Amino acid sequence: MISFSKYIEKTFYNEIYDASEKYFLGNLEELGITYDYDDEVEVTDVDFKYVYAGHRGDGEIDIDILTDVYAVVTERTNHYENTIEKNRWLRVSAIGKPDAGIKNFKIVKVDTYERGTYSTFKYALSDKLVPFIWKDDLDKVAEAILNKYDRNALLTPTRVEPDYIVQQMGLQLKYASITEDTSIFGQIYFQDNPEKGISAGTVVIDEKLPQIRNLGVVRNTILHECVHWELHRYALELARAEEEELSVLSTTNDIKDEEASDMIGWMEWHAESIAPKILMPKEMFIQEARSRQQRLLELSQTQDILDILEKWIDELAQFFGVSRLSAKVRLAECGFEEVKGAFIYIDDAYVPTHTWKQGNLEDNQTFSVNLIQLGLQLLSQPVLKERVEKGELLYVESHLCINDAKYLSYDIAGTPFLTPYARHHMDECCIVFEISSSTRTGRSTSLTLLLNRDADSDIQFTISYPKDKNNWLEQVDVHIDDTLEIMLKLSGMNSFAPALVEVMKWRDVRNQELADETNLGLKAISNLRNGRTEPKLETVIAICIGMKLPPSISKMLVELSGRTLRVGNQQEMLYEFILNCTASWDVNMCNTLLVNKGFKELVPDRSGL
Repeated sequence: MISFSKYIEKTFYNEIYDASEKYFLGNLEELGITYDYDDEVEVTDVDFKYVYAGHRGDGEIDIDILTDVYAVVTERTNHYENTIEKNRWLRVSAIGKPDAGIKNFKIVKVDTYERGTYSTFKYALSDKLVPFIWKDDLDKVAEAILNKYDRNALLTPTRVEPDYIVQQMGLQLKYASITEDTSIFGQIYFQDNPEKGISAGTVVIDEKLPQIRNLGVVRNTILHECVHWELHRYALELARAEEEELSVLSTTNDIKDEEASDMIGWMEWHAESIAPKILMPKEMFIQEARSRQQRLLELSQTQDILDILEKWIDELAQFFGVSRLSAKVRLAECGFEEVKGAFIYIDDAYVPTHTWKQGNLEDNQTFSVNLIQLGLQLLSQPVLKERVEKGELLYVESHLCINDAKYLSYDIAGTPFLTPYARHHMDECCIVFEISSSTRTGRSTSLTLLLNRDADSDIQFTISYPKDKNNWLEQVDVHIDDTLEIMLKLSGMNSFAPALVEVMKWRDVRNQELADETNLGLKAISNLRNGRTEPKLETVIAICIGMKLPPSISKMLVELSGRTLRVGNQQEMLYEFILNCTASWDVNMCNTLLVNKGFKELVPDRSGL
């Protein structure tokens, strides 16, 4: 992309040179160049050091050029003549109108440069004429836009209407087909496009977007384009100085730095960050959030924050006309940390709402992890894997939790679930993981990425295990005497059938019950118990899942069946992940996972036949 500094130097070098020379020669004494009128001074060069731009708000921009003026000074006396070189920095102040470059360039002042005063502009622009906006100032920018176009939204909690903002900005809104796959949500045209019949200042939203995404996404996309118009017109005009075709910005489903220039990356971050803040201005949002939280707690029978979190988020989403995801992110940004444990979508289901001691987790940390990610971590963390195999840690509700009655309970089917205490004290009983995006790069904050683990999110994540965050685990002593007892019994066996009988007795599982849980059928279970059938690997895996066995017991049953799980075999590695991490899963859930990964079911579900 074109550099503003280089453009100014290339386009207006002569004007700036002349102005610098004139000021230099007219202020020799003030600049400390010479104090004798008999001395001769000749300017030999003017070097461009820095060029700065600032937003004015009237269609033009302020421009400061710091120049270094070089001169030869000839000093004469009655006895000798001496020649020396001197230089001084100057500040050349100008204005100009961004229009396919800079038009109406005018130098308004030249002054001596004061050391240390580089850019003096309150609303500075980058070398691409993109506004400098710090993360902590995003809300201020959103409020400034609202103050300009919809001031009432800053006075009372209300639903901001993007159509009204479009109208107030003097733009047009149009719904039309942009791409066949709707990979581009919206566009803003900075120049007329006669071929498409679209005039400058038109926001185009893909006509299919309302059908494939919720209303909140549509509303956010409209304001996204409005932010581009408000903040980025100058950058586009500069770019047009060399790239005339750059007259439209497109909002895609995902922006990656490697696919966009740095300028485009910053502009997308601006629009992506500011648009939801316009829809949910901070002070008014907090006011409405606190009011609704108090009302929901008063109406709740339990007065438990976990019981109202999801309804709270949904009510705010409905009130402000945003997506559930946007409302959740905004709540977290505004300091309501408890929402981070709500609406986390993992392995095709929402994780039960949970919370933890405030401040315990960094923005890039989580207690929730999917099965495959956990399996990969166990492969690289042998100490953690050992604890899982022993049954000291159980994978329950997408969390790796201490196997203790204080934190885990069981339903009538023997499926574990987190106790209410555990869901309120996740920091006390669950392993912490660090999370990062594998599909999204750029300038989104770690918090925003973390909270985008929603059913509507397109972002994929990777997980890592921070040992220092989980040092507390070394102090935990988990008693699993009953598991050790059955392991001792199995260690003395050399075939599958008696081992199956013993494990079923240990688990207090009857033939019919196991037949139902595994999809194997009553006859198959009977044949396996009596040794009349050699078990297939998939059958053994299904039996282990059906009885919700600790990984150590499952491993022994697999070995007694004459099988091993090979590390280099992707399907068998997935089986190991399943055995290690599916205490709260049933066979049909595991079947779905296997099919989604391109493998056959363990045992087909025939209940519907």
